[in-house]
Amino acid sequence: MSAILLSSPAKINLFLEITGRRSDGYHTLCSLVDLISLHDTIKLTPASQFTVSFESPWRIPSENSVTKTVRLIESLASSKASLPRYALRITKRIPPGSGMGGGSSNAASILKFFNTHWNLGLDKKSLFQRGTTIGADVPLFLHGRQSIITGIGETIHPLPAPFHLSYLIFVPAFEVSTKKVYETLSLKNYVNLTTARENITILLNFLWKNKITEAQCRMFNRLEEPSMRVRKELAATRTMLQQTFHSPFFLTGTGGALFSIFPNDYVLPASHPKEVMSWQRYAASSEPCTIDKEEFNGNN
Repeated sequence: MSAILLSSPAKINLFLEITGRRSDGYHTLCSLVDLISLHDTIKLTPASQFTVSFESPWRIPSENSVTKTVRLIESLASSKASLPRYALRITKRIPPGSGMGGGSSNAASILKFFNTHWNLGLDKKSLFQRGTTIGADVPLFLHGRQSIITGIGETIHPLPAPFHLSYLIFVPAFEVSTKKVYETLSLKNYVNLTTARENITILLNFLWKNKITEAQCRMFNRLEEPSMRVRKELAATRTMLQQTFHSPFFLTGTGGALFSIFPNDYVLPASHPKEVMSWQRYAASSEPCTIDKEEFNGNN
C-alpha cells in the first residue's frame, strides 16, 4: 500500500472578540475565521504500529495534538485490532504558537481520515465533541471552511458565501504566552455576543463587496492590547511594519504573528527592516474547503 498524504490548513482571525468567562475559567469568544493556503502535510505510511515524527524547524514537544489524536482514534477502534496502523510523519510549515491553529488542524485532518478509513461511524456532532477534547479549534478545521466561531471555539457557523483575501504574515522569533495574555485581559473588556455578531456582519458585508479599506477599519482582535502589554516589542514591531508597508497589521489570533491584507499582484520589497529579519515571513491566501456530508460517516 502506498503512502497517504493529508493537508492541514492554517487559520487567521479577522475579528476576535471576548464575550465572557465561564465558571471553569475558559473564556468565550466570537470570531470570524479564514482558512488559508499555508498548510502542514501529514504523510501516513503503513506500519505494524502507530508512530509519530515531525519534520520541523521548530521543537515539537513529545506530548502534542497528534499523539493525543492517535490515542483517541485507537481508543475509538479498540475492538478492531485488525485495522491497519501507520507511521505518521508531519511536515510543519505552520509555526507553533503563532495563533494559526497548526496543531488543531493536524488533529482534525487525522480524525476525519480515520473516521472514514476505519469506518468508525461518527457523525459530525460526535466528531466535533471528540475533537474538542484535543483542542478548541479542532471543530473549525473539521468543518473546513470560513466560519464564525463562538463559545470556546466549539460552535461553528459556516458562512453562506466565501470571500477571498491575500495576506502577508510575519511570525516573531519570540513566543507570546497565551496564558499570560488572558491573565492580562481585563473583565471590563468583555462584549456581549449580540454586539460582536453585529460587528462581524458589518465586516463581512465589506469583505463580500471586496471593499478592503473599509473592511480593515472593521477588523479587530480584543487580544492585541493585552498581547502587546505582555510583549512590548510586539507593539513597536507592528508600528514599524505599518510604516514600512503603509498598511494596517493585525494579530492573527492568540499568538504573536502579525498579518495584513495585500492584493494578489503586490510586489514585496527586496529587503525588510532589521527588526523583522529574524522573523518568519509567509504569503498566503484564503482557501475555503467545503466539507461534503459524505466525508462524515453517519448522520449530521
